[in-house]
Amino acid sequence: MTFSQGVFRPANPDSDEERLMYPSENDRHLARVAKENARINAQPEPLRSLLGAYHTPDDYDMLAYKAAVDRFRVKPDPKLVRQLVERLDDDAGEMSWLLDALMDESMGSSHLGFVPWKPENKKTAIEALIDSMPEAPGYHAEKVIVMILADTSLVTLKMDDPEFSIDDAAFPRTPTSGGYGGSYMNLYIKSGANRTAVLNRIANELRRRWEASGFCVERYSSPNPEK
Repeated sequence: MTFSQGVFRPANPDSDEERLMYPSENDRHLARVAKENARINAQPEPLRSLLGAYHTPDDYDMLAYKAAVDRFRVKPDPKLVRQLVERLDDDAGEMSWLLDALMDESMGSSHLGFVPWKPENKKTAIEALIDSMPEAPGYHAEKVIVMILADTSLVTLKMDDPEFSIDDAAFPRTPTSGGYGGSYMNLYIKSGANRTAVLNRIANELRRRWEASGFCVERYSSPNPEK
């Protein structure tokens, strides 16, 4: 017995009712495109432009997306960082992927050739990440913390307080590191009502430690680090 998938065709192609009941492959494609465009257009700027570039039709070399990332690397927009962080719980994981791509030099650098980070620009982006971290939904706040620990070379963060405790660590970066990894899911907040206040305290502590380090930017922020 053989099973195969097909598309029902209207008995009467001129019937709008039958076309709705049995859409063609082209109609289905157009419906998917319309749904995707509506999703993108519902987002605020500058996130809308980034998503539009990422989903540019027939841009097989992803030139529009590369240009969008390059613009961010040259002039980081804190508003875009915040918009991505606020939406890290999207079902498709797209916001997480895009945030990683904007921040992490290794993502896409080999095949898309993104503009390398300059330390002063990376510093601006990290500051925006720290400021935005308290707005991250649920456990995604710790993902952002690990990104901060990696990009600032702080690597670890351990705090004990009557209201909360945290013991997170980022994997040390190397010239071949790809993406952000670490040990997390180790944040305990005694009362959910205090979550925002606790995350703001953690952000302030990250900022304080980073300032004490001389605002260090992870040493492998260039594909060819100086020796």
